[in-house]
Amino acid sequence: ALYVQDSIEFVPNWRLVLGMRHDQLSANYSSLTSPTLKFSENSYRAGLSWQPTDDAHYYLSMSDSFSPTADLYQLSGGAYPAERSKVLELGAKWLFMNGDLAFRTAVYRADKDWERSTDLESTAAILTRERRTNGIEFEVAGRITPKWEVFGGLALQDSQILKVAENRNAVTGALSLSDARLKGQTARNTPPFTFNLWTTYQLPAGFKVGAGLETKGRRLVYQP
Repeated sequence: ALYVQDSIEFVPNWRLVLGMRHDQLSANYSSLTSPTLKFSENSYRAGLSWQPTDDAHYYLSMSDSFSPTADLYQLSGGAYPAERSKVLELGAKWLFMNGDLAFRTAVYRADKDWERSTDLESTAAILTRERRTNGIEFEVAGRITPKWEVFGGLALQDSQILKVAENRNAVTGALSLSDARLKGQTARNTPPFTFNLWTTYQLPAGFKVGAGLETKGRRLVYQP
């Protein structure tokens, strides 16, 4: 892999980030039904940030990445295209209490092509041709007192399968579409919300105690 990235402050408090990465990957498998994989992919990144004060930061970013069909996500029957992700995000971060408390929020859209994920009920991989997730997230982290710290987050997301996958026969190489009913359904293993809240307190003699909770919404783990 080879990458280049630069950050440019073109006017005071405004910064532009531009980056590009090129990856080459090849893999050979001994199984007769496993493919010989060769990938040559470019990934891009761009961002615009504005920091009017030391306590406020606003940004808009775009990122593009890929993951090859290999290792744990190997699908039998031939080489599929690389999994690609495109994320557009608009966010802000503020500092309060003289910097002891930080609050961040962001809205985003994430598109994935040829997504692989592991079925929770088996070792098989699940393939989705194209999915989209729209979401908003909130994070807080800080120090209430010199010894008492708290951090937590809430994410709300709506995920949808835009295109069903193509299945390739391991012997003949013939292509067939997955169940057409999956189009428009919520993507598997994607809860509508996640929430976590944790706190720690520093005790004498170098001890620290903490407690927290984490919860997720219901996830689809079967074929509807």
